[in-house]
Amino acid sequence: MKSYLLALSALFLLACAGGPSAETDLSDQPDENQVDANQVQTAADEALAVTKENHEMRKEIFELKGKLGLPQDNAPEEAPAKK
Repeated sequence: MKSYLLALSALFLLACAGGPSAETDLSDQPDENQVDANQVQTAADEALAVTKENHEMRKEIFELKGKLGLPQDNAPEEAPAKK
């Protein structure tokens, strides 16, 4: 019985490994998926600009809420006590 379980386990592990068909040859992939350093830098610059814009908008909202006397959603609300 132990040898039967051992054989099944080995077969299962080999099946999960995928064998040679699971390997991918990177040379077969089209060039459109490759990213160069300029594209990475452009994306990083865009992300930084959006982050700065988000910060400014949140700051403006914070200031306007203060002028209107609205609560600033900084502190988490406490859950009501259960009886």
